[in-house]
Amino acid sequence: MHEYSLKSFRSQVSVVFQETMILEGTVKDNIAFGSGASDKDIEEAARQSDIHDFIQSLPEKYDTAIGSRGNFSGGQLQRICIARALCRKPSLLLLDEATSALDPVTERGIVETLGRLNKETNITIVSVSHHPDTARHVDQIVYLKNGRVEELGTYDELLEMKGGFAQLASSTR
Repeated sequence: MHEYSLKSFRSQVSVVFQETMILEGTVKDNIAFGSGASDKDIEEAARQSDIHDFIQSLPEKYDTAIGSRGNFSGGQLQRICIARALCRKPSLLLLDEATSALDPVTERGIVETLGRLNKETNITIVSVSHHPDTARHVDQIVYLKNGRVEELGTYDELLEMKGGFAQLASSTR
């Protein structure tokens, strides 16, 4: 990493946080924020995050005013934030508890969207979560305890170890 400038690094990384950060303006403004994206890029990012069809159902489509919370569900707002992150065409997408504030059905839908993105694009996705089920279909889980790597493997491998991850998974079912 020391070989790259901070600007270069930042241009390759997008982050989605637990708390949605929605700006006053239109849906288009929110997705394009900070990217200088074209309408085509905005629509592509919205399709990738599975929010395009919902946007098309709005009276003013991408030009619909959204406000700081708007009349959107938590899942819809989170998908807009994911679209914003994807609009930058990152190499690395960091998700910091991006689904923890959502209901289980919406969370499952977003996890499925991210799984599809992982397979269809060259984006590396790193997701921090306290919900073991969100990691069910990922390539690699790093289970941390007190800031140290405690276990490493797939979902099934970690369950077989019957360690901390398996205990966490069984306590959240």
